[in-house]
Amino acid sequence: MAYDEGADEYLLVYEKSTAFNNRDILGQRVNGSGQLLGPEIAISNSPTPLLRGSPRVGNVDAENQFVVAWEQVLPGG
Repeated sequence: MAYDEGADEYLLVYEKSTAFNNRDILGQRVNGSGQLLGPEIAISNSPTPLLRGSPRVGNVDAENQFVVAWEQVLPGG
């Protein structure tokens, strides 16, 4: 989770298991009062058999944006 003070907004990122043991990386914006802002955000959800995990998020205050990073590998290597 990361916080943007100027917008009084958080971005939560998480992984979700899908069919065939794939994992998608998703996000959700939340305001300072805890209310959801908009729909769930699909950050990385490809139909290819990639394993994704360990998402991290940070606030890039100078740009008024968030940045998300995660691990991604092909099954078996």
